[in-house]
Amino acid sequence: MGDVSRRIEGTGLGLAITQKLISLMESKIFVDSNPGVGSKFWFDLDLQVASELRDSTPVKSTDIAIGYQGQKTKILVVDDNWENRSVIINLLSPLGFELAEAADGKAGLEKAVEFQPDLILCDLVMPGMDGFGLIRQLRQLPEFQSTITIAVSASVFNADRQNCLESGYSDFLAKPIQAAELLDKIKSYLNLSWIYEQKSTGKNFTAAVPLASSPQEMAVPPREELLALYQAAKGCYIEDVELEVIRLKQLKPEYSSFAARILELSEDFECQAIVKLIERYL
Repeated sequence: MGDVSRRIEGTGLGLAITQKLISLMESKIFVDSNPGVGSKFWFDLDLQVASELRDSTPVKSTDIAIGYQGQKTKILVVDDNWENRSVIINLLSPLGFELAEAADGKAGLEKAVEFQPDLILCDLVMPGMDGFGLIRQLRQLPEFQSTITIAVSASVFNADRQNCLESGYSDFLAKPIQAAELLDKIKSYLNLSWIYEQKSTGKNFTAAVPLASSPQEMAVPPREELLALYQAAKGCYIEDVELEVIRLKQLKPEYSSFAARILELSEDFECQAIVKLIERYL
């Protein structure tokens, strides 16, 4: 469709990414191609039948932490994709964590020895030394026998999660990482207490902060500050939405209730609701 003169070929990344994902699930892509007619691609997967219904209702959070109580904590993020690293770094940096990052397993191992982190978030699939190679070598070092290490992977199979635990990881996080789940694990493993901001007085406290009862009661950023958030919500790019929420909250403390409302909707993947909320102010 469209103007033929303006068409361009794809880069082929879609098929390459699909092949990578299929290979992680221990299968492969088959092809049947006829010149001048077209090509057909397919794959076979062995999937487990669910034995019982699972409650898929996400945990809602109406609070946005601005810091934590406890000793100064170091976190190392290891991932070959800089975008994945930046999402985690931008989420944790405003909370006061001391952060470091590495782009592969070898660099992650070197950085761990240098940085001595309290917790490590490590991608499993990386070129060169992958996440499994990193944890094997890490656990051989005396100072890292009990360091909290959380594997990060797009795989959702129980066997893969069990393999992570048997390899030496403390826990597992599925991609795309959800902010609430990540913060919950960090809080649990490092025995932290989050500090929240009280909108009415501007003071910090460690209890829950209720949302404003209606959008009209919230302080809302100006139109130009909402455009990036609006575009992210329209595309349902949840990670981008959460990054914008963090940015807006840092912009002015008065936007905390508005940011909390957006974060609550994003955790339920209510992209259309976010769009409609923002459109009131555009």
